[in-house]
Amino acid sequence: MRQSLLAIALASSYCVGCSSADKMPGMADDAGPGSQQMDGGMQQGDTVTLTTDEFEVPAGGEIFVCQDFANPFGDVDTEVKQIDSEMTTGSHHMLLFFKDGATNTRTVPCAALQFSTMLYGAQSPSTTMPYPAGVAALIKGTQGFHMQMHYLNASKDTAFKAHVTVRFQKATAGTIQHHAGVFFFNNVSGIQIPANTTMDVSASCTFKRDVQVIFATAHTHRFSNSFEARVSDTPVYNTDSWDNAPNKQYAPPIAVGANDQVTWKCNVTNPSTNPGDVLTFGESANTNEMCIFDGQYYPADDADPTIDCTK
Repeated sequence: MRQSLLAIALASSYCVGCSSADKMPGMADDAGPGSQQMDGGMQQGDTVTLTTDEFEVPAGGEIFVCQDFANPFGDVDTEVKQIDSEMTTGSHHMLLFFKDGATNTRTVPCAALQFSTMLYGAQSPSTTMPYPAGVAALIKGTQGFHMQMHYLNASKDTAFKAHVTVRFQKATAGTIQHHAGVFFFNNVSGIQIPANTTMDVSASCTFKRDVQVIFATAHTHRFSNSFEARVSDTPVYNTDSWDNAPNKQYAPPIAVGANDQVTWKCNVTNPSTNPGDVLTFGESANTNEMCIFDGQYYPADDADPTIDCTK
């Protein structure tokens, strides 16, 4: 099923910067009836699709790759009611940041630790994020995107090709009452795990405004055994998966007060037997750890929709 979805996405996508001679395998010259090539993507009906260039993940490699996209909505403010993504095998995450005045680029190696105002992120190979009725994400006509992709290749012998596809479903005009935003709560200083030790690391933040949480996920690396998040004393999210943490949808949304404590905890093991090897926060899924709780909420401030907190 996943392969067929990828084939459909490839067949109806616009490869930024590609000519007819270097289209990705499976991409048709004609994207299909009713499709329209936009500046940063391909529109078919109310769905706009972005597909990255293919890039190679070397044998045994861990890479960070980025690509920019011009605004794919004709430079017009657009509300989207659903965002879907597909990442080929080997993905750890993708982050889709807003970028004012972005132009189309090719994929290039890029910095691992990046953060700015964000529209969307995913860790599972296939993610669907439908907003509740009356809620949508707002993409301003002046905004394009900067996509960062983190890929790992467990094979020591064979490289593979990868790409990422993101689809936006536009909302019907006049149906949206609230805009969504991203929250990103990051425990940076609290990860200090001595060698040959298992321990919990935790942190707390507040939203500083009343919000409705509609999606949540965790971001950890391979040394994390489990993850748990609570609002006040109520558990709201948990997972034992470091490389495929689910994107949990809350229906109805979770009401969180401005001063309610949001606490998240990772149980982490440092397997090293060398006393000098302290496991700390960092970019590599193979040698560092992260403990991040993030997701989406509404109502967002259109001027500053990302709520971030770093401990």
